[in-house]
Amino acid sequence: MARLLSGLDSEERSSLLALLQREQQEGDPVAVVGMAGRFPGGASSPEALWRLLQEGRSGITEIPKSRWDIDALFHPDPDARGKMYGRWGGFLEGADQFDPQPFGITDEEAARMDPQQRLLLEVCWEALESAGESPTGLVGSRTGVFVGLADQGYNRVREPGHLDDYGVTDHLTSVASGRLSHVFGFHGPTLSIEAACASSLVALDLAAASLRRGESDLAIAGGVTLLLQPEISFHFCKLELMSRDGRVKAFDAKADGAVRGEGCALLVLKRYSQALADGNPVLALLRGSASTSTGRGASVSAPSVPAMRRVMRDALASAGLTPADVDYVETHGSGTWAGDAIELQALKDVFGSPRPDGTKCVLGAVKTNLGQLEYAGGAAGVIKVILAFQHEAIPPNLNYSTPHPRVPLTDTPLVIPTQPQPWPRGARRRIAGVTGFGLSGALAHVLIEEPPLRSAADVTARRPVHVLTLSASSAEALAAQVERVAPLLDATPEPSLGDFCFTANAARAHFSHRLAVTGRTPAQLRDGLRAWRGGAPAERRERQHVGFLFQDEPLPQGTHGQELYATQPVFRDALDRCTAAFAASGAQREVPAAEQTRFSLGYSLAELWKSWGVRPAVVLGMGVGEVTAACVAGAIDLDTAVRTLAARPSRADGVGYPVHEALPPFRWTDLARALEGQKVTLLLGMAQSKPGHLGEPGFLPSLRAGWGDWDALVECVARLYERGVDLDWRSFDRPYGRRVVAFPGHSWQHRRFWLHRPTDGSEPIEPTRADDTAARVLAAPATQHRVLLQAHLTAHLAKALRVAADELSANKSLVLLGLDSLMAVELRRKLKSEFGFNLAVARLLTGAGIADLAQDIEHHLAASSALAGGPPPIAHGPDTEEREVILL
Repeated sequence: MARLLSGLDSEERSSLLALLQREQQEGDPVAVVGMAGRFPGGASSPEALWRLLQEGRSGITEIPKSRWDIDALFHPDPDARGKMYGRWGGFLEGADQFDPQPFGITDEEAARMDPQQRLLLEVCWEALESAGESPTGLVGSRTGVFVGLADQGYNRVREPGHLDDYGVTDHLTSVASGRLSHVFGFHGPTLSIEAACASSLVALDLAAASLRRGESDLAIAGGVTLLLQPEISFHFCKLELMSRDGRVKAFDAKADGAVRGEGCALLVLKRYSQALADGNPVLALLRGSASTSTGRGASVSAPSVPAMRRVMRDALASAGLTPADVDYVETHGSGTWAGDAIELQALKDVFGSPRPDGTKCVLGAVKTNLGQLEYAGGAAGVIKVILAFQHEAIPPNLNYSTPHPRVPLTDTPLVIPTQPQPWPRGARRRIAGVTGFGLSGALAHVLIEEPPLRSAADVTARRPVHVLTLSASSAEALAAQVERVAPLLDATPEPSLGDFCFTANAARAHFSHRLAVTGRTPAQLRDGLRAWRGGAPAERRERQHVGFLFQDEPLPQGTHGQELYATQPVFRDALDRCTAAFAASGAQREVPAAEQTRFSLGYSLAELWKSWGVRPAVVLGMGVGEVTAACVAGAIDLDTAVRTLAARPSRADGVGYPVHEALPPFRWTDLARALEGQKVTLLLGMAQSKPGHLGEPGFLPSLRAGWGDWDALVECVARLYERGVDLDWRSFDRPYGRRVVAFPGHSWQHRRFWLHRPTDGSEPIEPTRADDTAARVLAAPATQHRVLLQAHLTAHLAKALRVAADELSANKSLVLLGLDSLMAVELRRKLKSEFGFNLAVARLLTGAGIADLAQDIEHHLAASSALAGGPPPIAHGPDTEEREVILL
């Protein structure tokens, strides 16, 4: 390989290395590292779903009147126009509820959004937490989004013909995946997939391929369905595809049709090797997958035995497996007479050969519990398989008593379970298939393998002190979080404490109200949380600017970094490089030992802080610290810094001196100006315990006299976090082999968002009414008009952008402040309502700021008032509107 590379030019060498890397990725299994979902029957999580399955319960109920008036829509005749004979469905609780605050979404937009998009946002958040990924920590990452869904008609619940500017996008399926990428900051492929009931498995197949190709480093895959309009049910009833008694009788002789259901199921995928390196939980391996089409069959919507056989065999081939390797197939199992017969025959053809070892292949059907979840159904089946791995049992199917007469399963290993089936981990790998068929003719099959057992991480030295962080969007929510977490520490074994804290720090979002406690034992952390409960609520912290300070003073007694050297690889490597540089240059003999220690310790601490994501806005130093600061800032390299220390004259007056031609003499007045100019709000001391001449800004020492290295450093980390500094928590714990463990997720603060008037008597959201802003402005002295207008615009935009008003610059472009095209349309409408001012959206999107708009409106008001002798009239009707292009 070395000879081959030496004969290539740089471009050829780069191409070959990229190819080798891609081949390595393609050979790396895809791991399922997280999952989340909402299911019928009150199963608002995978854990709740397992309880429903294990107890043999059904989530199917009569259609709630809050959704449709089933009494008005019911008719037993399938040919009755605009009616349906099916009174049943699997419905989610709280489909009208949402918490927009964590996503930066306004109440008005939340009400107009397709509820499926709202559901995707919350379930994606929960899936990322399950995977051990902070939902706010993936901005800019190569995370792909692959979700199945269809337009279920939320935009049609409003007045006929009324489709506002948010509705233009919010009923488009492509916007659902795009909104996830936008809100979470993902930079990977973004696809919405509409392949009917095969959609979420097709999404899984595409997501795995994206990871194997290296397009994505993380992927979200799954689907969502909410039943918002009854028209599709009318059509299914005309085809007599719906069950009349609300029971899905998959593979039973009495099967008489499906029951529609709703839900959301998302899976988080990552390459297996990367998941191990990052400490993600590995829930399963995606061994193989395939998708295909029925092709030219009896009809576009009818499945066929050959097509089903083909997709199953293709998936087996992609995984390098034989049918005998599969213990369990989570079937499509819709409960239609003809569809069940076709699927059973295909299963019998592929998996029905007798097995010499006598093992069975169980045919599960989660639709018997939940109904046909349509675009989320396949992913729900994968979640059921993963739960079966975890609990070492396959739950029973419901409503099965008499075998389907057209496809007997005698003399085959195929079993339809009516009781829980034990499925323990053993010498044989547990592997399951999941099948999905779509009304469009789309077919998909995936093969899921149990996760390999993971041995304990081989870590020679561990950090003895821990930091536990909690945060929330309000002081009250933070207090509630403390109440949830404190009791969990009583049940946390001391060896697992590092994993517990790692999960809290690295796998949860970080909000503005923050708390951090430190300790060596669960009891110490618990006591820290309980002590905080009596204190003042946390305050919102704005963006912090950190400076590194290197002073020329004796080190605090006992703080020479021995504990850090023994337990922190980044620190140890930096210190070793300093020692090697002094030895190689001969400066070891020229520079006093105390100065070598001060330089090496300060440099190594700075390298450690930077590895944790703390980057200084400015570095400052005096004496030896001046040289350290120059090296840390990159003005000189390590070898030059060592030679500079050896060559510098001895000075004892405490005044700075030139250490390098690029560095000016040091003065405390220069330091003060530097801090003010860089807006430094926190000063981190490298190895000194006092700020010297500085009391402000806030000073935090990395090490302290009388404290252990880690006790002092972790205390500093905790205070930085509370002040609003975001750290790289994965890097903070990377040397210690941490894993994600159970930890409370985000507590949603749900409120109702629904535009149309439902049948349960609750009130809809009313449109915002125009106010008398123009009259109030004109009533003030003319000299105050622009000031009032500017303040009014600032307040409105601050609310829309979800920022404090004082963060908005009046002269900065609105686009640079965060205004997007839809917000621009809303602002235009507001200005027209308030002032009768027809503003072209292009004016907002091409550089105008708050001050510009205030001036424009002031001129408009003055002209209108002069012409009309009073406040300007409100313009109405399409004839007064300007034609615009919305930039999407």
